[in-house]
Amino acid sequence: MKTLLTLLLMSYASMAFTQNIEKKFGEISREELTMTSYSKAPDAPGVVLFDIGSSEFIEPQGNNDIRLTRHKSLKVFDADVKYIICFTRHKRLKIFDSAALDQAKITIPYYVDGYGSTEYVRNIEAITYNTENGRLVRQELIPGNVKTEKIDSHWYQKTFEFPNAQVGSVLEFTYVLETPFLFNLPDWSFQSRLPTIYSEYKARMVPFYEYVFLAQGIERFDVRESYTTNNTRSWGEVSKVYGKNVESGIEFKENVYTYAMKGVPAFKDEAYITSINDYLMKMDFQLARFHSPAGGSYDIISTWPELIQILEDHSDFGKYANRAGRFAKRLPMLDTPVENKNESQLAQTIINYAKQNFTWNGISSKYASQSARSFYKRKNGNSADINLFLCAMLKEAGIDAEPVIISTRDHGKVDSQYPFGHFFNYTVLVVKTDNPFLADATEATLPYDRIPPRCMNGKGLVIDNNAVKWVQLNQQVAAQKEVNLFLTPDPLKKIMTVNMAMHLTEFDAYEYRRKYKNVLKIEKEFSKVVDDVVNVAIDNWAQYSKPLGIRIEGAMKIQGEGGVFKINPFMNLALRENHLRQRERKYPVDFIYPKSRLFHINLNIPDGYKLKNVPGNYEMDNSLATIMLKYHKQGDLLKIEGQYSLKKAVYSPDEYSRIRAYLRRIVEKFNSELVFVKD
Repeated sequence: MKTLLTLLLMSYASMAFTQNIEKKFGEISREELTMTSYSKAPDAPGVVLFDIGSSEFIEPQGNNDIRLTRHKSLKVFDADVKYIICFTRHKRLKIFDSAALDQAKITIPYYVDGYGSTEYVRNIEAITYNTENGRLVRQELIPGNVKTEKIDSHWYQKTFEFPNAQVGSVLEFTYVLETPFLFNLPDWSFQSRLPTIYSEYKARMVPFYEYVFLAQGIERFDVRESYTTNNTRSWGEVSKVYGKNVESGIEFKENVYTYAMKGVPAFKDEAYITSINDYLMKMDFQLARFHSPAGGSYDIISTWPELIQILEDHSDFGKYANRAGRFAKRLPMLDTPVENKNESQLAQTIINYAKQNFTWNGISSKYASQSARSFYKRKNGNSADINLFLCAMLKEAGIDAEPVIISTRDHGKVDSQYPFGHFFNYTVLVVKTDNPFLADATEATLPYDRIPPRCMNGKGLVIDNNAVKWVQLNQQVAAQKEVNLFLTPDPLKKIMTVNMAMHLTEFDAYEYRRKYKNVLKIEKEFSKVVDDVVNVAIDNWAQYSKPLGIRIEGAMKIQGEGGVFKINPFMNLALRENHLRQRERKYPVDFIYPKSRLFHINLNIPDGYKLKNVPGNYEMDNSLATIMLKYHKQGDLLKIEGQYSLKKAVYSPDEYSRIRAYLRRIVEKFNSELVFVKD
């Protein structure tokens, strides 16, 4: 659940909170050092003792301060009012078990806009506290061990590891992030993969900027208070004569807002979700209104039509796509007429050309990173470079296509109630032929009318200034894996010959092509199932719109003694583990797309042996799932027909208990062994 709240310049009643959590960096208690578990989560591998963040607005050191924004498009309010947000974080945690030692690796992301403005990470300090022979030993981070890493063209991160972190350690760190990007006050997560005893966020606001925030997954705060400081600050020149200001500047006092939660549970059950950030208890901020010192106010948050118009006019979006048309028409496939093709066939030809000739650099973006001329020459770029250029190609061929901005699964979901541009990080297309479809040219191994699974995340906004239109990104076409197995066990040699034919469609075929790349890698993968792979044959490897066929011949060892041996007839190719372990779940189960698995098994019973018992048949079918398993013995041949299907891409929390039970049943039914004994 997300709630929209506003940081207004007024006070309200605060909630009493008796616990004093003031902590000084570098000073810890014996109680913290000797903790061996956390009473509210005794099985947790560690606990966050406290996590405290604060944001305040500081004045730059003159107009040439390198921390100020440089790009003119960011100056949407009074250019004379310049501030920098200074965000400070102080976190301390305790390690109970080696499973929590990954918490010793810290990453601090920061943003660079590409126009000369950047965030700065400063004053990183970290201490590891251990005990040796009953004495406290503290080990501080050496500044030279902090590394800077580039994530993509706009995002970098500072990384470090706590020295000598081990079971029993207390880990503490602090840092400062300075940002000139006033649109987004640094957000705050109250929840993490460890339980948290206390988490607090404090914002010291100046009266010129008014923010709204989304409170995600938070039913109530344990602390929610505000007050006005006694200290007076000023903007501009202030000079008083008989107590009255005679200059153009103004004096003001800060309003301080504090939000805190205590006893926050760890985030669990991460299987089958989009991004953990979609479900953590957190606050996300956006600048809503600017109050000018000279008088007057105006809204900063745009409407969806305004956001669409901004993108249409943006040099790295709408204008890029328009300029790309001049270069797109020079491509050989558009330079000569395409004969005897209808609109759908022509769209397929153009999209496949882009897939085969343009190279994605792995960077997701809704904005192009270079000029259309540069991309035309290099044919290499980010997702927006490629897809906006493809949009121009389609339009030059007379095919109606529009960009669609989306948020990828790892970036989080878009909430259509709030027109926040930073929710989006990627661009795909909607192609409006007789049967409209979504397209993306970054993945060569996908059919022309499919978008990558990473893009299947709720809905996307069509950038068309005629209307506000949304399109669903999750595709309801089921991916099917059909397996035919011919098994002949030989108890004397303790081997079983295996002939397998696998038939994969849709995204199952895509995942195999993407993951394994070639026949040698497929052979290596199936050697985990079949001990001795003799032959591998592939059908339609490069025909991406067709099903993928894989045929395997080989043999595997069977275990047995005393005239008894066992076989798993499904060869570990069915679902082996139920990852839905929690009894309850408050967020959806997201499988990305519907899935179907079919098994046709012919198992030859060796001479002189018989099945100890033939498992019973099972059948279940409803609107959520199908499970079917049938055994039929014909002389020395056992035929097994099996199927299970998950009919929806996304299941609601109300359906969780049923889906959890179905998965448990699938694991149980499709992994049971057959026991053969001497007759």
